[in-house]
Amino acid sequence: MFLGLEGTLSLGMALFIASVAGGIVVAVAGAARIVQLRSNARKVRMLHKRG
Repeated sequence: MFLGLEGTLSLGMALFIASVAGGIVVAVAGAARIVQLRSNARKVRMLHKRG
């Protein structure tokens, strides 16, 4: 029993699910970093326009 679920799962399927979940985590972290960098770049651009 794990997280309220009960049953069996082959090793190959477990590794596949883990790799897909890891890819999703990496994609979300990358997207958050891109948003952070774009926001910072926008602030820098505004400061340079003001002089």
